[in-house]
Amino acid sequence: AYNVLGDLISKTSGKTFESYIKDHIFQPLEMNDSTFMKTKANPQLLATPHILTEGAVTVNDVFPYNRMHAPSSTLISSVNNMGNWIITNLNHGKFGNKRILKKSSYNLLFKPWTKQHEDKIKSHGQHEKGNGMGWFHGQHMGRKVLYHAGRDAGFRSYITLLPEDSLGTVCSTNYDQAPLIPTIKKILDILLK
Repeated sequence: AYNVLGDLISKTSGKTFESYIKDHIFQPLEMNDSTFMKTKANPQLLATPHILTEGAVTVNDVFPYNRMHAPSSTLISSVNNMGNWIITNLNHGKFGNKRILKKSSYNLLFKPWTKQHEDKIKSHGQHEKGNGMGWFHGQHMGRKVLYHAGRDAGFRSYITLLPEDSLGTVCSTNYDQAPLIPTIKKILDILLK
């Protein structure tokens, strides 16, 4: 679905997906270390992907990158840049004095549109309630949590928003078996206590 959305953005804007996102999200949000193009990433800032092979953690021989997969999987960013993304979402589309989306758009983005399957609720552990537009809905300590997770060979990431508390987290790792969900839960425990 994200790849179809990326193609739709490209066709309606007349720009490549990557250049549209750079112009309308990365630049206004000062996400200067973010790109979907591996060739444009600062090589000194790239992490090396690690995977579990035959019981041992090893470097992945292949950096997971496929340009056609950009809308769903190839964002290269930093924790600081993703912090700007979190702030913008918590502020309903505003970063500093720049607005990238109408405040009313978040009524659609944050609204749960579908319910989660029971197996997903049990396996994920966030007491999931449903899916919004790019955001999964859950709870932690009785608080509403919106989150989005990503995973590719050698990498994992997890972003949470607690809109009622004006809090957000981003956790990224260059090991695709890292226990991010328990880590995020502990971070949320600390923030909320």
